[in-house]
Amino acid sequence: MTVRSDCVTDFQAAAFDSASGLARTVTYEGAAIDGLLTYGNDPQVERSAMNLGGGLRYLSQRAILTVSEADVSQPQEGDTWVLGGVTWTVQAISHGEMGCWILDCYRSPRAMAKG
Repeated sequence: MTVRSDCVTDFQAAAFDSASGLARTVTYEGAAIDGLLTYGNDPQVERSAMNLGGGLRYLSQRAILTVSEADVSQPQEGDTWVLGGVTWTVQAISHGEMGCWILDCYRSPRAMAKG
């Protein structure tokens, strides 16, 4: 074992533990896994013509899902995951440190309206 492999093991045990760690359990392509979530909004917005105050409507919602390589060995663009009945789609993938994948995901307003 190396110091790096020890660090990876410790990080994975602490972060990807939905019972006492930071993770949330999601259903990724049909399998229940633990992942770290960050939510946000798409920076692309549209102005609402119906709102005289010039309000903005976000075109989609975004989430960054960080998953362990042990749970998702080969993520693909277009993969989906579900949390609380809401389906998200993987749009971009990057390989993170410590044995993780970082998945840039979205759900569109149409998907939100459908439920």
